[in-house]
Formats: sequence, structure tokens, C-alpha cells
Amino acid sequence: MHFLFALLIIVSVFASEEDYSLEKKHYKYCGVELSYASFKEYIESHEQVIVEFYSDTCPACKRMEPVWNRISCEAKTEFPELRFAKIEGNHNLDIVNAYSITHTPTIAFFKKDIRTPTRYDGGKYYEALKYFIRDMREEKDRGSPAMLLKDIDQAWMFTFWRGATDQSILPNISGYFETKDCDEYREFVKAAVSMGDSIRIAECFNMTVRDAYELPKQRATLVMFRDFDEKESIYDQEWTAESIIAWAQTYSQKTIGRAEADTIKNYFKGSGVMVQLFVNETYVGLEWMAFQDYLWEQVAQPLIENKVYKRNTFSIVVSDGVKYAHWMKNAGLKSVDLPAFFLIDFSSGLKYGSRITPTMETLDHDLYQFLDEFTLGLLPPLRVDEDEAEL
Repeated sequence: MHFLFALLIIVSVFASEEDYSLEKKHYKYCGVELSYASFKEYIESHEQVIVEFYSDTCPACKRMEPVWNRISCEAKTEFPELRFAKIEGNHNLDIVNAYSITHTPTIAFFKKDIRTPTRYDGGKYYEALKYFIRDMREEKDRGSPAMLLKDIDQAWMFTFWRGATDQSILPNISGYFETKDCDEYREFVKAAVSMGDSIRIAECFNMTVRDAYELPKQRATLVMFRDFDEKESIYDQEWTAESIIAWAQTYSQKTIGRAEADTIKNYFKGSGVMVQLFVNETYVGLEWMAFQDYLWEQVAQPLIENKVYKRNTFSIVVSDGVKYAHWMKNAGLKSVDLPAFFLIDFSSGLKYGSRITPTMETLDHDLYQFLDEFTLGLLPPLRVDEDEAEL
């Protein structure tokens, strides 16, 4: 077997459910609770109302609560014309259905017009929601939607929070600036506004934090952190919002991932091609992260460096082949021997199998050859059963 398991030293492993508020002070809710009976009259009797559609059983709503409560209290003095309201979705389905609410929390801003609210699509943290409110109120100084990191503890918490999908670090961008009064910061804010909730983004003006990360000591620095891949990428392009957005979209794409039954469908939302790789979990042992590092370093990175594929056009997703042997059968593989893999072309919807029998000892070479042969049109399409239930 050609891969070496790396020892990764992580300062802290955070819970699978993120606390959207880095501030630990507790605030009571300073708004009103609406119902079907009171909703229409309340919205139409106030010039500005921001409403949270929530659910009592929604974990994300609980995590959003500290942010929502804090701003609802601050608004009494900062935005005196604005009213905060929330409505429980399960008990008011007529309202939820009327606005086609599909998930909670959903936040919407009403300007006395009950028919056409503006939905919030930014990050689920304090600064982003504050920016949205100022934007809806058409204030001149709207600030920044990026989360403000005040010290090293907040920076570590933001950077290395591990997502609930596969316990990997969610891609995130942190901007370190010596001053707000520079073109780099202004372009950064424009980019942050445009990207919305597509990637976690923060800003910091504490240079001791920048130095603790051993980042370049310059007026402005952007850095992206993520698992597997190169671990971190420092922005080195032109300081324009358009270039920052393009960089973020390219480098935040997860090239290597791990999928279980409850997360596999997340990987079918992409484009390009995806290789579904099946291995024996007992063979890999407890070193899933090191194994994914190996796939990046020995397979994905060479494919990019040799210009076989561009970054963001392919992914390799790993699953336990013993546990999910039926996925292989449903995909049309004739054998459930491990390791095994097949490729999905999202543009055509077709699946392709390998012309060789892979082994763990030659897995990096086998995967590289497999993806290379697809670009040459050499892979045989798989015949999938009509009663296929998964994948």
C-alpha cells in the first residue's frame, strides 16, 4: 500500500453542530411571537418587520437563537422603527405554505407589503444578519457581512469547526487587514456580500492572530482553510471582488470527500464527474482523514498538475464497501470485491466502470488511470438495473 498516514495535530475538535454566535453572553428575545391570527395585521401595521420562520424541533434554529435574540434587543435603540417577530412553522402551516417555506430557520424582511418580503440568504451569524438589516433599511454605512474575529480563540473556533456532514473542516475564508481604509478591504466586502451563504467568511483586524497563523505580514491577506487538499490557500491574485469570488468558488470545491447513507446525496449536487470509491473500512482502520489526504496527494493533485482535469471539475468520494455493497450492485458493477469504483458523468447522467481490477497496493495508479481513460473515451458504460434504488 503506497499511502502513509499523516499525524494531524488539531488544537481542538469542535462539536458537529456549530454555534453560530461566538459571543457567549445570553440575550432574551426582545420581539413578538406571531400566529396565523395575528400575522397579517402585525405586518401591515408596521413599516418594517423582520420575521423568523422557525421550528421547535429545528437544531439550526436553536443555534441561530443567540444571534437572533441579541440583534432583536439591540434593534430597540439601533433600529427603532424595525420590529422583530417570529412564527413557529409546525403550528402555522397556512402561513408557511403561503410563502413556500421549505426549511427553517428562514428569515424574511417585510416593508408593510405582506405579499413580497425579501428573504435573507446570508451567513447565519451576527455580522451577516446585521448587514442584511442595514441593507434592507438602505442605510449608507452597511458595514460588512463577514464574521468579526476578535482574538485567537475565536479564530480557531471559526477556522477549524468541523461540519456535521462528514466531520471535515468546512471550507472557510478569513481576511486579515491592518486597516479598513484600503481598496483591498473594500473589494473583500463586495465579494463577501455577493457570496452570501455559499462559503463561511470572516474578517480580523488583530494582527497578533494573523502572526499566530504565520501568514504574510502585509496590509491585507486572505486565506482559505479546508481539509484534505492543500490545507490552506493564500490569495495571491488581483484585489477585485470578481477575482476573489472566482478564487473562492474554485478552491472551496471539495475534491475529496467521504459519504455515508445520510450524506451521499450531497455529492450529487455538483457538476463535472464524480468517482465513487469503495474500500474496506477495516483495511483503512480509523485513519479516514489520512486516507483522504493520500487520495489528494497521490491522485487528485497529479491530475490537476498534469492538466488532465481542472480543479472543481471532478471529485473522489469514499464509502465503506462492506456496509454499502448494495450501492455497487445498484450502480451496475458485476463484482463487490474491494476496492472498487465507478464514475458518474453529471452532464449525461451515465455511469462508467473500470477496465482493470484495482488493488489497494496500486490504488493511486489505478484511480489516476481510470480518470485519465474517461477523458479519452475508453471507459465502458455501466448497465444499471431499472429498479435501482440508490446512487
